[in-house]
Formats: sequence, structure tokens, C-alpha cells
Amino acid sequence: MLRVILKTPIVLCLLCLSLSTFAQDIPPHMNQRPWVLGGYIINPNNNIAYKYYLTIYKGIIYAINSQKDFPIDNDGRLVFQDPFTSQQIVDENPLVLDESDFGGKIVIFPGLINMHGHMKYDVLPMWGLAKGQFGNRHQWRKWSRYKNAVSFNMRALRKPSPSAGNYGSEIAKINTCAAVRWSELTALTSGTTAMQGIANDKQCGRYWGAKNVELEEDWYDQRNVFATTDLVLPEFYEPVTTQYILPLIRQGIGTYWDAVQGLINMFTISEQLESSGEDPEDAWTDLPEGVETNKASRYAGWYEVKTRQSKWATLNEQIPSGLARTQIVHLSEGSRTDGYNRIEYPWARFLGLAKRGLTIIHGVGMDANDFSHAAANGVNLVWSPMSNLLLYGETLDVVTALQAGVNVSLGTDWSPTGTKHMLDELKIARRYLNAFEPQGAAVTDEMLVKMATENAAKALGLYDNNGDVTVGKIGLGKLADLMAIKVDDTSNSGGALYSALVNASQQDVALTVVGGNPVYGETRAMNEVGNKWDGNRNSIERLPLAARQDHRGAFNTCGEMAGAKAFRFPVKNTDIDQISGGALSSVQGIDNVLVNAFGTYAQNAPGGGASSSELEALPDGIDPMYNCEDADYQRRMYQYIPDEVFANKQAFGASEWKIQPLSNLPADYNFERDRQTMLSVAE
Repeated sequence: MLRVILKTPIVLCLLCLSLSTFAQDIPPHMNQRPWVLGGYIINPNNNIAYKYYLTIYKGIIYAINSQKDFPIDNDGRLVFQDPFTSQQIVDENPLVLDESDFGGKIVIFPGLINMHGHMKYDVLPMWGLAKGQFGNRHQWRKWSRYKNAVSFNMRALRKPSPSAGNYGSEIAKINTCAAVRWSELTALTSGTTAMQGIANDKQCGRYWGAKNVELEEDWYDQRNVFATTDLVLPEFYEPVTTQYILPLIRQGIGTYWDAVQGLINMFTISEQLESSGEDPEDAWTDLPEGVETNKASRYAGWYEVKTRQSKWATLNEQIPSGLARTQIVHLSEGSRTDGYNRIEYPWARFLGLAKRGLTIIHGVGMDANDFSHAAANGVNLVWSPMSNLLLYGETLDVVTALQAGVNVSLGTDWSPTGTKHMLDELKIARRYLNAFEPQGAAVTDEMLVKMATENAAKALGLYDNNGDVTVGKIGLGKLADLMAIKVDDTSNSGGALYSALVNASQQDVALTVVGGNPVYGETRAMNEVGNKWDGNRNSIERLPLAARQDHRGAFNTCGEMAGAKAFRFPVKNTDIDQISGGALSSVQGIDNVLVNAFGTYAQNAPGGGASSSELEALPDGIDPMYNCEDADYQRRMYQYIPDEVFANKQAFGASEWKIQPLSNLPADYNFERDRQTMLSVAE
């Protein structure tokens, strides 16, 4: 029983500064009952792990104590003062999770934050034809075999066969939300408590599962986070930037904006705008036919107005004024030597967009000068090593970026060309550094863990009134987004325990806490949560699901791990739960929705308008949640570095994979000249 007793307000000075950062309205997915978690925590002052007990309430770490008997009194009650209301809280039968609930010692870390994803795509298996052969992201996007493996198969969420009309909006929404929630569930199994990449599907993740970077209410912070796929577009590079804008700059016209005005005047776009009375986008795209004119008008009316100026306002007005926290974009994604890929960061500078608050996903084409500029201007980077290596055969020069002082975080990208979860991304990062970077040892496992926690919080602008991050660290008044792993020995230094996390598997994850709620972990511990908070164990769901079925047969079982973990969802009455009739309120229900959607699509595809190459690309089923269910993934993941990277480099050059997105530029086009022109007038 939980009792609230009104008392004379007492100022808790240790908490007042931190808690004043947060709003008073408690989102429904934050824990409403206080509880205590005991485990080892690495002390940052001496890098040694000590046993502590965390008191967690309303999504926040309220107290940290070295003894279990506080705030538990002699009668076994949890008694403390609510830091938000100054009321005394008494829980007669409190939840206390300690070593006995996990079958041994645990080390508690901040929850992992995945800074790069495309969540609904995480139902697809790893794409077997990504062999490091591409120069930049615009090449594989245009390749028919990629479209078969990804775009073609994702139609299963919105139609029953390739040639059929779309489902009604309600069924499509249920299918899409099942895919998004599958991604969140997989993340939770790795101790990931927050994810980027929900895009336009926010209703699927609101108050459910892992936190979402783009959902402001998940963070006690109402400032906006903006995420977009592309900041610059190659379709405008050859016909507009190289033919008109850069030549005007070389003629001494002045700044980028001066060159855009010159472009507008060159094609009398301003007269078209004045005479039409239409929206600028409509007026400029309605110009007379003609490749150059049309491209120029689309650039000026669509890209300049709808994209560049919008991002400029975010970075130069909204973030400095406190209305937004960050702008997340894909930029410079490709190989380090690809001419176009190397031009994208200077291009962003030229456009006035490489500013504080910009968070760049990938940045592989950036060099030491770019990193120095990024560090000096507060530009963040997100590193996705597995995806980069699969697609381009190389990845971000992370050592040089860190040496320059750039804030670097970590992200998985998506299941077609990335890892399943953050634990695997940490391993790939470590293996890459060991195998390919001469100075890779300088990037310690502690630094890798910080990329997945504290550095991500910095990129997201999640700071308290003291200038420290509100999440990504364990401390008094921090958000209670936590994960814990089982360990045999806690006497080792913190460095060894950080390495234990980097080397951990899903089987080692003992607990995942989101918004103060224990949502996933050891079945024994989750049973205790169900008993204390729900009055029974029926509120939890044991995992991995036994002998999962897809439309072509059973997945591999996970042996001793089967049923060893469990989920508990604190909120089951969101709008999408009601629309789905509860089908999306359990793991089994989500699995059933996805298996039915993809199974129906695969069954209907042979007579439903699919080509032979599309049929060949049909997956065996949805991407399994656990590594132990996915033999193909395990084989490629754990042998990838260095074996496959070397093999791919030897096989590089197949002609059908040499796709050139800038087809009107000669093979020996001088991108370096463009780069220097842009930098000559860049902000």
C-alpha cells in the first residue's frame, strides 16, 4: 500500500537544483511508485565499483545510499519525502530488487541510447548483398536489388500483395506500429532505454517501451528535436550547384545567399513569383519546361525555402533561443575517398548549416579539417560502424574525430545493414578499432560506453540547471533510465567492468529500467515486480518466446535462455493499443501481427505482381529479436571483422554495383575545386 502524508515542506538541497530542471507533470510512463534497486556502480572519482542502493521515484533517481536500511525503516516500509510536492511517501510493501533477485551480482550502468535508427525497418533481416562496394548512400538507394530487399518487402505493412491496393488506414497503422514496437522490444533486450528514428510514427511509441529521441515528453523537456534524412541532395549538385551557384561565387558575387539571388534573377523566378500570387514552392515549380530551368526553380522554391531555410532557422534561431535541442541529419555517408561524399560537410558549411546543435549521422567523408571545424562549432557526430562497413567497406575516422574534440555518440542504423542492438554495435566498434586503427587502443571501452550514454545525452542537449546531463550518467536527480548486467567479479577496476559491458550479450542483461519502470530483465526479478506492483505475475511475459513460428517454419530456439527473461509494460492503454484491440499490448501479440502481415504478403506475392528478383528477395520471416534465434545473423556478425571486410575489399568492383548518382559529371570531376570554393565563403 502506498500512502501520502502531507507535511511541512522541507527543502532537499541536494535535489532542488536538479529537479527544478524537470516539469511538474509526470508522464504516465514514469514510475508512480517508489522502489529500490541494489547493485554495483562505478564511482567516477576512483573508477572502482561499490555497492549502492538507488531509490527511484517518478522517473528520477531520488536517493543513492550505501546501506540497504535507508530509506527502508525497521518495519520494512519505504519512507521518504516527495521532492516534487514535499509530501511524505510511505510504501508499506515496497519493491526492492537486489542480488537475490538476479541470481548474483549486477553492475548498474546508465541505459544505452541508440542515436541512429530507422525503427520500423528493424523487422527486416540483414541484407546479404551489402559488401562494402558503394561510394555513397545515393548509390545503393538507386540499386534495384536494394529496392527488392527493403522497399519491396516493407510494403507488407500496408498491402496484402505487391499489386493489391493498400489496406485501410487502421490496419496499416497497426502493422506499422507493430514493427516500431518490435524495434523497441529488441532494444530493451540489450539494455537500450532510448532510440532515435521513430520518424512519422510517433503514435506507435508514445508512453510505451523504450524512450524516443524525437518525443519531447519522454524527457521532462518540451524543447523540440528535429530529425531529417538528408541535409543536402545530390540531385541539385550537378545541375544547380556546379553550373550556377559555384560559378557565381568564383565570379566574386559574394555569399551563398547572393548566389541564390543571382540564380533567381537568372531565371526570372522573382517575376514568376510576383505574378503568380502562389506559394513560393508552387510558383517556382510551375515555371516553363526545361531541365535546367526546372531544376533551378525546384532548388530555389523547394530546397532553399522548404529545407535549407527551415534548417537554418532551427540551428540559428530555435536552438540558441532554447526552443529546440538538436537537428539530426544524415551527412557525408559513404567512403572516405568518394569525391561527392567528401564534399557534403563543406557544402553544409557553405549553406550556413554546420552550427552548434547539428548532429551528423555518419560523417565518414569528413577529414581532420572538418573535424576541427565541427568541434569548434559544437557539431556532434553519430558513429554507425557496422552499417558503414557493410555498405562502404570503411567508416568514420573516429580516432581523429575524438582527438579533435568532437562529441561522438553511437547508433545501430537499421537491421538491413546494421546490428540488431547496441551491445553488438559496441562490439563491432571495439573490433574495428583493434583491427583497423593503429591508434585504436586509445579509444578505451569506457569511452565507447560513454558514446552510448553520456555523449548521446550531450548531443540531445539534455542538460540540467547545473550544466550536467540529465541522463546518460548515474547520479542524484538524474533520469532513472538504467541497465544492469550480471557479472561474476566486481572487485576489478571500472575499466574492466566497462569492458564487461562492451563484451556482454543479451543473455547477460539483468535489468532494463525506462522512466523509472523496470520493463525487462531476469524472470525472477520481473516476477517480483509483478507481485509487488500488480498483485500477481500475470503482468509479465516470459521471453524469448518458445519456438517462434514464421510463415516458413520455426526459428531456432535459445536453449537455456528460453524463458529466462521477461517483459512488463507499465502502460497498455495508449491510442494505438485501443485501436488494435490489445493486439499490440504484448510481445506475442506484436509477433502475431507481424508474422501475419509478412506471411500474407509472401503467400500472395507469386501471383500478386512480384517479379522473379523480388520473389528471391522475400525474407524468411521478420528479423528475430534475439541473436540466439538468428543463426545467419550470428555467423555474419561475429565473423565480420576482420574476415569479411578483407574479403569484400578483394571482391570490390563488380560492374553492376558501380552506380553513379551524379551521372552528368565526368569520372574525373574536380570535387576538390568545389570544396575549396565553398570553404572560401563558408561561415
